[in-house]
Formats: sequence, C-alpha cells, structure tokens
Amino acid sequence: METYLALFEPGHDAGGYVVTFPDFGYGVTQGENEAESMEMARDLLMLTIGDYIRDWKRLPPPRRHRGAKFRLRSFRLCNRQRSTCLPHFWNRS
Repeated sequence: METYLALFEPGHDAGGYVVTFPDFGYGVTQGENEAESMEMARDLLMLTIGDYIRDWKRLPPPRRHRGAKFRLRSFRLCNRQRSTCLPHFWNRS
C-alpha cells in the first residue's frame, strides 16, 4: 500500500491552502479551509493516478520529504475504513 505526502502551503492571496504532491511533480489544487483542502487533495491524487494509469506509467515511489516548512499530510491509496482501494493495475510493465 503506497502512501504519498501532500504539501499544504498557506494561500497568501485567497487564504486557505494550496496543495501539491511533490512525488508526482505536477498538479496543484486549493481549498478555502483545511477540510476543503483535504478533499481537493484526495481528488487531485486520484486524477493524477488516473493519468498514470491511462498512460500505462508506473507510479513514482513515495519518498521521504524532509525540511519542509509547510504542513505535510499523508494519503494512502486504500481506505480501510470504507474498504475502498484503487485497482492494482498501475504497475504493469
């Protein structure tokens, strides 16, 4: 089960948080508060993984990010409480 870290940076202009996933290198979202930012981050992660699946690319390995001055949150690809998982076909060669 992969766990990816999301970087939550305070939005200086509009408030709330700007969210990125450093392991993927692209994609950005934002929310007006922490709860909305978390929801938007989940959506961004699922869309980004969908891009990888569509293009038959391997997911990048999760890295340990250190020294971040902003809040990091982890996101797992499976939700044990809801018994939902992404299909395990993204690692095809």
